[in-house]
Amino acid sequence: MPYLLTLSDGTTPPLPLPAGGILPLRDSFLVSAPLDPTNPFFGGFLGSLSPAATASAHVDLPPLVLLVGMEFHFCGFTMQPSGPPAERVVWNWVRTRIGS
Repeated sequence: MPYLLTLSDGTTPPLPLPAGGILPLRDSFLVSAPLDPTNPFFGGFLGSLSPAATASAHVDLPPLVLLVGMEFHFCGFTMQPSGPPAERVVWNWVRTRIGS
């Protein structure tokens, strides 16, 4: 099953998806950043779930003090395996705060 994972700096207003679903992330440059294959900071944000229905993504943050305390919201969805691009199941968002 194909999946897409992304992140944002907030959850409102949410983004509409092609099949009528709602992605509970605010539109920002971060939403598309992990989908750029040349971006060295993100990996595994687009792919296929394993047979056990799991996926693994990573973010490689540079050691910058200005990032400490920032919050990011991650969310994703599974997509139809064939036909026009459309979401199947939208996941709940997860908030992460960068620590020291």
